[in-house]
Amino acid sequence: MAAVRARMAAAEARIRPHIRTTPVETSPVFSKRAGVPIVLKLEHIQHSGSFKVRGAFSKALAEAGDDRPVLTASSGNHGLAVAHVASALGRPAEILVPETIAPFKYALLRATSARIVKRGRTGYETLAAVRERADRGTHLYLPPYNDLDVIAGQATLGAELMRQDLEIDAIVASSGGGGLVCGVAIGAKAVKPDVTVIGASARNAQTFYRSVAAGHYVKTSERPTLSDGTANALEPGSMTIPIGAAMLDEAILIGEAAIHHTMQRFARTERWMIEGAAALSLAAAEVIGKTGRFRRIAVIICGRSVDPAKLV
Repeated sequence: MAAVRARMAAAEARIRPHIRTTPVETSPVFSKRAGVPIVLKLEHIQHSGSFKVRGAFSKALAEAGDDRPVLTASSGNHGLAVAHVASALGRPAEILVPETIAPFKYALLRATSARIVKRGRTGYETLAAVRERADRGTHLYLPPYNDLDVIAGQATLGAELMRQDLEIDAIVASSGGGGLVCGVAIGAKAVKPDVTVIGASARNAQTFYRSVAAGHYVKTSERPTLSDGTANALEPGSMTIPIGAAMLDEAILIGEAAIHHTMQRFARTERWMIEGAAALSLAAAEVIGKTGRFRRIAVIICGRSVDPAKLV
């Protein structure tokens, strides 16, 4: 944790020219449903459509003078972020994706200037393939979450949020690999140490939830979830497990029906499409708000990579 905090200020300085300060807005509809003000951190309007560019820029710019082509593994937001970062920095990018990638996300990645290569049937196999490529030293590997500079980039989101609204006393963020929620916790608590940070996991994808609770990696059989950005995401031995165990105050599981209804309701009332991982956090905030324990809850609306067909 101390290592990430120490890197956060440097990460903020180097990525600030390249990212947006995303707005916060109080949602009347979701506040009424939760019985407490719900503040939305609109990171889905960040460059490339998610928070991921913060960590990707942080890692890409961490080593001055390293202008190698960039490389990563992703089936969605992280790949889009890396493609954006590479384009902004004028560097080639290669993104490995699983053969089972959703056609909608594959089309989004193919529309970028990055080279998209299918490797492996699962995310884990793709990650193993990209690590093998990275070991050759020809490319700069930009990990999705399991890296101090990446987490430091995500920590800028938590600090930015608290500087925008110090009255927030709880933050809810989705958790898959843990880079977002761990970074948000580190950044937010650097500004307001007593803020409560809650990790939201899909009931169908509990690997991070169970691993943090146990304090070590717990292999968990996962089922398909609308929050596909948080599914099958955690590597054994990831640094986010001990960080999560130390920094997260609570965790909550949310079912598929709540995620689906929240995606639909957000599109109808806020007039934006958001992905399942964002709806997951918002559905969790409704549950938490109804307990009456918090005065003002912030939700990280983390991304917008959603197939419109899933909103039906």
